[in-house]
Amino acid sequence: VGARALLDAAAADHPGAVAPRAGLMQVLIQAGAEPAELEPAIRAVLAADPGHRAARHNLEVLLRTTGRWPEGDDPTA
Repeated sequence: VGARALLDAAAADHPGAVAPRAGLMQVLIQAGAEPAELEPAIRAVLAADPGHRAARHNLEVLLRTTGRWPEGDDPTA
């Protein structure tokens, strides 16, 4: 069983927990996941903890690299 499967299971078992979602986000980033797979993972962290600095940063990077970062606006807010 890989890290992703363990983190998916932990997130399912603990719906409000930030740690397994943040861990999954990191696993996906390190694996070079496609934006369509990565964005929901990042947003799941932010749903559990809107102030999560790493998730906010990762979402900004993702939106900028995909050309979806609106200038003058912060879609992570």
